[in-house]
Amino acid sequence: MIKVFVMNTCPDCESIEMQVKHDSRFELIDIGKHIRNLKLFLKLRDSLPAFDKVKKRGAVGVPCFLLDD
Repeated sequence: MIKVFVMNTCPDCESIEMQVKHDSRFELIDIGKHIRNLKLFLKLRDSLPAFDKVKKRGAVGVPCFLLDD
């Protein structure tokens, strides 16, 4: 399953949510809904080099697709 980290107040996330919400291959995780979701996302964001450019720009990094592998 592909995890998709989103936030309901993020305009970029809105269109992604609409595209994947009825597709069972995707699990939507709203980082603004619960602190547990935010912590999970921040752990990934702060440890993976794929987010280096995002962090340099001062961006959050959502929407974010996390593949099984």
